[in-house]
Amino acid sequence: MSLIDHAVVTWDTARPRLRQDLQFHFQIVEGRAMYVVEDRANRSYHQLGVPEYRFLRSLNGTKPAAKLVAECSAGKNELTETEAESLLRWAIDHHLLQTTRSDQADRRLAHAEDHVPKSMMQQWQKFFSFKLPLGSPDSFLRPFTRALGWTLDPWAMVLALGVASYGGYLALSNYVELMEASSRAFLPQNWFWLLGVTVMLKLVHELWHGIATQKYGGVVPEWGVQVIAWISPMTYVDASSSWRFPSRWHRIKVAAAGMYVELLLAVTALHVWTITEPGLLRELCFNVLVSASMITLLFNANPLMRFDGYYIFSDLLDLRNLGQRGQQAFTWLNRRIFLGAKSASLPPVVRKRFFTYLTYGAASWCWRILVTIGLMALAAHMFHGMGLLPLLIAGVLGVAGLLHSLISFFKPTERTGHIPWATAWWRIGLAVLAVATALVFIQINPTSAGLAVVEYPGKSVVRAEVPGFVARQYVTDGQRVEKGQILVDLANEAEVTQLEMYHAQLALSETKARIFYLTERFEEWQTEQQKSTGLKEKLMVQQKRVRAMEVRAPISGRVHAPGLPQQRGSFFDTGHPLLTVIPDEAPEFLISMRQQDFQRIAPELTSAPRPFRIRLLGRPVEFRAELRRTETKATLAVPSQVLASSAGGPLAVRSISQRETATNKEGLARGADRSESVTYYDSIKPEAQRENMELLQPRFTLYASAREAADLKEGEWGRSFYEGETEEALGMYLYRAVRTYLEKAFLSPES
Repeated sequence: MSLIDHAVVTWDTARPRLRQDLQFHFQIVEGRAMYVVEDRANRSYHQLGVPEYRFLRSLNGTKPAAKLVAECSAGKNELTETEAESLLRWAIDHHLLQTTRSDQADRRLAHAEDHVPKSMMQQWQKFFSFKLPLGSPDSFLRPFTRALGWTLDPWAMVLALGVASYGGYLALSNYVELMEASSRAFLPQNWFWLLGVTVMLKLVHELWHGIATQKYGGVVPEWGVQVIAWISPMTYVDASSSWRFPSRWHRIKVAAAGMYVELLLAVTALHVWTITEPGLLRELCFNVLVSASMITLLFNANPLMRFDGYYIFSDLLDLRNLGQRGQQAFTWLNRRIFLGAKSASLPPVVRKRFFTYLTYGAASWCWRILVTIGLMALAAHMFHGMGLLPLLIAGVLGVAGLLHSLISFFKPTERTGHIPWATAWWRIGLAVLAVATALVFIQINPTSAGLAVVEYPGKSVVRAEVPGFVARQYVTDGQRVEKGQILVDLANEAEVTQLEMYHAQLALSETKARIFYLTERFEEWQTEQQKSTGLKEKLMVQQKRVRAMEVRAPISGRVHAPGLPQQRGSFFDTGHPLLTVIPDEAPEFLISMRQQDFQRIAPELTSAPRPFRIRLLGRPVEFRAELRRTETKATLAVPSQVLASSAGGPLAVRSISQRETATNKEGLARGADRSESVTYYDSIKPEAQRENMELLQPRFTLYASAREAADLKEGEWGRSFYEGETEEALGMYLYRAVRTYLEKAFLSPES
């Protein structure tokens, strides 16, 4: 059965009639009078010019379509015959007409669009990104609109501006601490909390969209959940009725309402974060801050994606269909450059502001590529090998989309006109040749990356010499202390009781010895004397143990104990680390590098090494460090426990037994004695567990001294970069970078 073609629909017998339930709303758009057609039955909105509006209004079912079109050609309408036919086809496609008779011609005219199948690309896109509607929330939202609609009044928004200014002040005042905390926000152990907070914030976000829509006279026919790439669930509210609002400032308020309330919640969370002690509440507040600011700005406020920022940007510039027109301008320019299609035409509205549309089209095209790559990387990073499925789906859809775009790009149409293939081939070939030449002949100086950890060689780890509970703390994290200063008091009633018992036993023994001496029982006196001597030795040892319960600083320096406030009342066994004292000296950096990165720069490191550039997480400045020494071979030993995945670091590790460590024939299970260095990780993992860990892939360890003695903390980590003298072609560098990424994502979860 052949598909219905509009060109053969019987125009002379059909009498088109506009549906009576359609509503029209007058607007001024781009300085011109326009009408918005509201189709509530299909939940769609369409924009028309004044001539198109008048023509549709004349469709009252009394005249055949052919006569209406003929009147246009006779000059009785502001539309040409071709424009009138196109408008009728458009009205049919969007179900804006109803029929007055039920003959075959009318049925074919009314339902022609239903016989046009969806494209395969559209079907795949629905599989890749789909919605789960949850019904109409209109009646549910009305009590919220009555109670909270005032938050969108002008005076409330001015007040919110003051709150936002206060939030900016807090952020600047706590900039360093915020940067340091942000380094932990996207670690795997925080994903659950960040996802939960984001879901709750998006519910509030969409709630305010609905409130704003109802406040200015719109309806909310649907809300639900939209799943993107099978890994990114997002809530949505159908606020499209705002498109008919005459005031663009009302439309902007509806689009910005969700981000507006998220900003207020972010400032509230920041304030609570600054006044609370470390703990669950503080972590939750920081997750709220990250989700309501960083994630919202990256996606919702981004005008290059069809979310809130796009509609705000369009209304601020007073431009409609910005995305579609931007794509038209971008495609038109590429056709002119790469195909030489000089006959390609552009709609007058696009020509009028061509540079604006072209800039937006190019920027949005680049952003779509970045988002696609980002989602693929997120899937691979979150699920490692399991991320292969969404990655394959995204890859297939990406290739299919690229092929579809290429076919559309090369396919001649009425608008694009004829493509002069005689000149197009050499233009395309020249572009390919230019890219290939750049990949082969452009030489770059690639940077070898690694992981860097701050270490203090002269640090002293203060451990509990006797078991006990933390009774009193005299210092705080980062405080300057002198050698011999009391740091912590431990409490152990058993040790004190033992000391008192030795005192009592010694006094009793000495009394007996005097009695034996006075009664001239010298043999018993000598025995008791020996017993007293033994008790004195035990007493001295016990006195040292009791005195050791007053933990003192072994050296002068700064206290490093981030978890010290939570240790009050905790029990520490003998040898368990309490805190670390950092000496007043410049730190050094332990640098861990993959074998392939190290081998590329190894020759230069042995002759004339350059400084390493270090970027620590949470630090806005970059540090430089001079190489001191390197390990002789790669090792599976964990270079620093803060880098281990078991402690929230980027390096994947596995547990090993002591026997496996001792019998490892490759000699890679343990490194040099520096791999035993103690960090803050010591205070949160038992000794046995720290010893029985190794990397999945061997790495080289280097040591570099810092040029500047900054106020760095033991265990801070980040990335190291080394720019060698060896250059390589751009194409080879890109190939190696892609291969390395795939190896990290699927062959090993190690960063």
